[in-house]
Amino acid sequence: MNRRTRIAVGITLTGLVVVGIAGRSQMLRMRARFEGRQPDLDVMRQRPADLGLQYESFNATNPDGTRIAGWWVPAESALGSILMVHGFGGNKSTMLSRAVTFVETGFNVALIDLRARGESGGERADLGPGAADDVLAAADALRSSGRVSILPLIGYGLSHGARSVLLAAVKSRSGFAAIIAEAPPFSLREGLKRATGLPWVPPLPEGDLAATFETLREQPTLLLLGDRDPEISVEQAKSFLSGNIHPASSVEVFRNTGHGVFSTDNREEYRRRTATFLATAIKARGFSPSRSM
Repeated sequence: MNRRTRIAVGITLTGLVVVGIAGRSQMLRMRARFEGRQPDLDVMRQRPADLGLQYESFNATNPDGTRIAGWWVPAESALGSILMVHGFGGNKSTMLSRAVTFVETGFNVALIDLRARGESGGERADLGPGAADDVLAAADALRSSGRVSILPLIGYGLSHGARSVLLAAVKSRSGFAAIIAEAPPFSLREGLKRATGLPWVPPLPEGDLAATFETLREQPTLLLLGDRDPEISVEQAKSFLSGNIHPASSVEVFRNTGHGVFSTDNREEYRRRTATFLATAIKARGFSPSRSM
């Protein structure tokens, strides 16, 4: 290699290093903003009373000592209870429309804010297993308060909240009678690459979702996703549940739908599909299939 070539190679490598450092710095700044508190995500868009629901607030404390805020919305002659967890860009108020669907048909609903969101404490959200601790802390608080007793407790999560519920179920095998996971991102790392436009981002502490599903292979699990969801494909969702042996488990795909399946257009289909799952998954524990959703 002659001197001119060596110089050219050196300049190219230097440029690549500079670009790489700049890209990593950009990614770290974006991630810090993404995980930090965001004022608009602390605002409650509405409260249960705005939708005609009776409710009371409750609090839990996660292992880090962070307060996890929640709402408890009781149903008349409850068949079970559902612990609902929002996505990364939301808070418990963004789950209220879904909650109404279940309360109207006889399920108590608890809605929580993950750390650094809504009315919960903390300054930095958690992308992985730490968020599962928030979910488990809320479940423990519901049990210790007597709100959840002999009735089955179902874990429900949207997007990042779905990942949190799934990871929580692994940590506490007896924690949930069933799981409903709506649009769980297949890979947060790949999602961050799309968000930043960078060709490479470092691994994130998001947990191993494929291994999580394998561990929960006997758990009744419903995956809800849209056929146009950029965060998880139908094939990826089916691969997650490929080893699940519970007869109630299934992947339910909503047509012409993106990330998150609940909408005005999908409301009745959403009711029907979740009702079918719950009837099969927990009827042996007190659920009445005759009570239509």
